[in-house]
Amino acid sequence: MATNKKKPKKSDDRPKPVPKEVCFVMMPFEEPFVSYFKAIIKPAIESSNLDPRQGDSLFRSSPIMADIWQMIQDAKIIIAVLTGKNPNVFYEMGLAHAIGKPIILISETMIDVPFDLHSLRVILYNKNNPSWGAELKTKILSALEETIQKPVEAVPHMFRKIAKNQAPDELELSTRVSNLEQQLALLNTSREGNYRYNKDEYLRNNGYLGPLNYFLPEHLPQVLVSSPETPQFNFTTLSPTISDELAKKYGDVGIKPNR
Repeated sequence: MATNKKKPKKSDDRPKPVPKEVCFVMMPFEEPFVSYFKAIIKPAIESSNLDPRQGDSLFRSSPIMADIWQMIQDAKIIIAVLTGKNPNVFYEMGLAHAIGKPIILISETMIDVPFDLHSLRVILYNKNNPSWGAELKTKILSALEETIQKPVEAVPHMFRKIAKNQAPDELELSTRVSNLEQQLALLNTSREGNYRYNKDEYLRNNGYLGPLNYFLPEHLPQVLVSSPETPQFNFTTLSPTISDELAKKYGDVGIKPNR
């Protein structure tokens, strides 16, 4: 009896298509702009061999601002439609300028262009012209091709310098919080709700009151109560807000501030 032998699958040697670079379009998600995008802007982008994307094409479950920010970073070129002075468009455009992305500006009138951007080139269109759509498409295509050929020149000089990230260092902040928690763990809680710790021993081991000085500079005079025998950290005199924050972080430890 003959057995059916499975034929080995042929390997697909065909080259996989290379993903196109993205052109991100910042625009209001309403008419007539949606129709303008479909009929004018999108075809011009595709003619430049770029992948047209816009914010409302993102359907992930992540926050929309995170998706927009990622799209701005990934895009090779950005098109911003300024007609109507949409605040979301202006905000996203500011983010793109801050990281030196080349942006093609489009507006029906210079009145909708912020004064700070008047020195930049803006593609204008006139809907009273019967062929305005075709002319706008040609202008966008020309601007895209020029930007692709000379991407650096498409970015204004003031935005070419890499800005220093000024966000707080999460690792540094985490380390400081950890240090504070370690020092608070050394304090013993008495029935009165006072945190007692031998100041002389602390200074002998650490040489300074660093963590408390750093985190509670304006409140330290209230909480540091010194006596010749037993220096102590007394949180009972703290304001309700500060005490509530400590209780929220470290649990109910008998702190009863004056209300």
